[in-house]
Amino acid sequence: MNKTIDINLAGIFFHIDEKAYALLKKYLDALRNTFAKTTGKEEILADIEARIAELLRDRKSTKEQVIEIEDIEAIIAILGQPEDYVISGEDEEAPQQSNSKKLFRDTEDSYVGGVASGLAHYFGLDVGWLRIIWALLFFFSGGSFLVIYILFWVLTPEASTTAEKLQMKGEPVTVGNIEKKIKEEVNAIADKVKNVDYNKAGTTLKKKSKSFFDNFASLILSLIKVAGKLIGLFLVIIASLSLFGITLGFIVTNIVGWITEMPFDFIDVALFQNLPFWILSILVLCGVGIPMLFLLMVGIKLLAPRSNPFGFWGRLILLGLWLLSLISLIVLGTIEAKSHRFSYQAFENYSHAVSPSDTLRFSVSNEPQFKDRLTHSSDFDVIIDEEGDKHLLLQNVTFKIEPTDRDSLYLSIQKEANGASYKDAQANAQQINYAPIVDSNRIQLNSYLTTPAIKKYKNQEVAITVFVPEKQTVFIDSSVLPILGWNIPNDQNFVRRGLAGHHWNIQGNQLICLDCKPK
Repeated sequence: MNKTIDINLAGIFFHIDEKAYALLKKYLDALRNTFAKTTGKEEILADIEARIAELLRDRKSTKEQVIEIEDIEAIIAILGQPEDYVISGEDEEAPQQSNSKKLFRDTEDSYVGGVASGLAHYFGLDVGWLRIIWALLFFFSGGSFLVIYILFWVLTPEASTTAEKLQMKGEPVTVGNIEKKIKEEVNAIADKVKNVDYNKAGTTLKKKSKSFFDNFASLILSLIKVAGKLIGLFLVIIASLSLFGITLGFIVTNIVGWITEMPFDFIDVALFQNLPFWILSILVLCGVGIPMLFLLMVGIKLLAPRSNPFGFWGRLILLGLWLLSLISLIVLGTIEAKSHRFSYQAFENYSHAVSPSDTLRFSVSNEPQFKDRLTHSSDFDVIIDEEGDKHLLLQNVTFKIEPTDRDSLYLSIQKEANGASYKDAQANAQQINYAPIVDSNRIQLNSYLTTPAIKKYKNQEVAITVFVPEKQTVFIDSSVLPILGWNIPNDQNFVRRGLAGHHWNIQGNQLICLDCKPK
């Protein structure tokens, strides 16, 4: 088993085995000896190391992979042996991968950001003509091409190393070409020094414009970096708090469920037939939590660009889990929606004779065993009867009064429910249990309905309409308010709450108040 060594090559860390490290060190030492007396040797060697690091990074997709001796041999084959690149052998070329050009900004020949000169190298055009084209496009587009130029400026990297300058011009990045390029740059600098007075006037404008736009670009990039850090911090805080809340809710809900069975009862009778609660909670946790986790990763990446949260395979697994949970929730939601496609209304009518001289009283009286289980803040509950059977207890009950030309009072009870089919909806509606107590001049209603839990929650509702004969006096108790309808015509223009506690007489199509204070 070979040992591995961690090395820093051109600012990039690599894991390399012992044999590969020995070959790489031998190659770099040979290059140092070859260029020992060459002008600009340090820059040549730095560019060669940067090129080696770039090739190694391309060969290894993740940081965890170890550089092996075969990788070093392949890179040496691309760059060539040191003895092949003495001055007498500059015309010989080492094996190479591809001489295709890469797009960079050429800041050495720039007035603004080097975009035009970089594009000229890439497309093989004259930079002067390309600058004229950019200027014309800027004026004729009303300045919109300025945005395109800025995007090129921000997104296109600068050709800073010798290897990048060679790639920009489509030349092979070999040791010989790197040496040749650096020598050309050294000679060019020497010529500029000799001809400084002659070139001064011609280069002053370019230097000033380049300096201004470089400073402007640095300012914009600094602002972008600061904004990126602030956005990253915001995302980390939001994602962390969301993940904490989601995880806490998942833990608490499951603990409460195992202790009290309350969430389990709700899922069992309300949604997703035969689906265990823990499966649903895991699907929701993954469906909501994993996007927050990715948001956290983005925030961390903005704060620390070199970080690699969870690694490539970790992110891939999380993405797979999220897609699986999302698809599962969509399928379950579709199944649940289909179980509510049809609706059925069942009617029950009751007639009752009341003396016109009597006052008909309406009140609500819930059964004692249910009274404490029902609150106005929740219209859903699960109850267990004396035989141990589960029932749904729902507050989906409404009540209203309508006039009738009949001589006797009668009640119409409308029971409505949904179902996966018409027959299923009919069965669900007929299974609704609701029976008011009609006794002489008193009608006692219930503010709830019940239905067997096995029928599941299918939007069961009950609507009671009491048809009262003309001239009949009625009294509405305040206990009726939770189920009393809003649109009951009356001479006082009361809405629901104002109807309670008063005596009313049915005249025409409205209620006439008998004991209200005059307006």
